[in-house]
Amino acid sequence: MNVVAINGSPRKNWNTAILLNKALEGAAAKNASTELIHLYDLNFKGCVSCFACKQRGGKSYIERLLFQYLVYDENYSSLNKKKKKTGLIYAMNVPETMIKEVGYDLVLSHVEKAFERVMGPTESLFVTDTYQFSDYSKYVATAFNAAAKLKRREEVFPIDCEKAFAMGARLADNSL
Repeated sequence: MNVVAINGSPRKNWNTAILLNKALEGAAAKNASTELIHLYDLNFKGCVSCFACKQRGGKSYIERLLFQYLVYDENYSSLNKKKKKTGLIYAMNVPETMIKEVGYDLVLSHVEKAFERVMGPTESLFVTDTYQFSDYSKYVATAFNAAAKLKRREEVFPIDCEKAFAMGARLADNSL
């Protein structure tokens, strides 16, 4: 079993990367081979409707990850015959209560449904109210209580890391 994690954050050693590494540790604990790809190390840009994703060797991320399998038939079916389990990890600065208030839950549920339709079984992990800066005094971030963010980082983020580890272990399980 191969498990690949793709870090869509430009920061290679912060919240998202830490969570992805924990997921990979969980997969490795189930004897999966693992790889972490940092999207910002690659020379890619978003979809420009060039249809390169429909050609051999085309490259981009979500647009091309899913779009390449989408068939232009009446059901918009999938060319992907070998379903793959997918885990989506969202590291967000917003408090958990804002997920519903802002509508992130609805928007991101559509992303999950798109992955399920094209790739196979998909699960999401929302990590909220993350600690974004090691020194909040250097940034205009007056909406946040730095001490509370640090406390949450120390008390809740380890639990989120355990959830990411467990997700990785589930993804490495050979059964669908």
